Amino acid sequence: MKLIHLTIICLVFLAISSAVGAFVMLNNTGVPKARFLICSEPIQELGILQDGETRSSKFVLENVSNSRIRIHSVVASCGCTTWTVGSRELSPGQKTDLDILFNSSGKAGRLMLLTAANYEVLDTKENRSLQVRMNVEVEPDYECIPDEIVFYPHNSLKQIVEVRPINAQHIEVLDATIFKRFFSVEVKSAEDTDQKTQLFVCFHPDKYENDRGDHAELNLTILCDNERESYIRIPITLSPK
Repeated sequence: MKLIHLTIICLVFLAISSAVGAFVMLNNTGVPKARFLICSEPIQELGILQDGETRSSKFVLENVSNSRIRIHSVVASCGCTTWTVGSRELSPGQKTDLDILFNSSGKAGRLMLLTAANYEVLDTKENRSLQVRMNVEVEPDYECIPDEIVFYPHNSLKQIVEVRPINAQHIEVLDATIFKRFFSVEVKSAEDTDQKTQLFVCFHPDKYENDRGDHAELNLTILCDNERESYIRIPITLSPK
């Protein structure tokens, strides 16, 4: 009988030790003691896109706590994404969808797009955040050379920007705008075989009254293969006199 009692006590002790060990190990890994809002697939791959294409992704968020939570804001790391969220207030065990749409216009290369769902635990008034990520690669239809324009007032009053096709068969600059009156831009299609387009960006000192330098942007709307519109901004820097 003593042997049976001893065996039961040992088994109970081992069970408790295992549970405590698991709890301590969980804490040692840096995982929070209590989780509230989770996403089973927080990282999603969007694949390879052509410039101008869009791709959407759905993240399922679940309240795994015993408290009600309310999603009060969603913040994206890039203006190239837009989002919609289903139910903002979630009871324990309830799920909601976070749908994110990515627009690749003017983007190129490998991108890591982050979106944070900020929420409040209503029972404790504690604010928390859940982050999800989309990975995508954008193959550019064209390239702009240079990708930044710098003016030195005493040296040059005109800069040339070339827009050259890469993956697109045909490109056309639909619009070129600079929202500063001391800059102007003229678009001229080149006559050579590579279909590049030249833009002549000019600085007008007679319309400029600041000697501390300035900044502007060349805003381009480009049509690729007569079907995809792409938007790009090229920074312009005017160095101090």
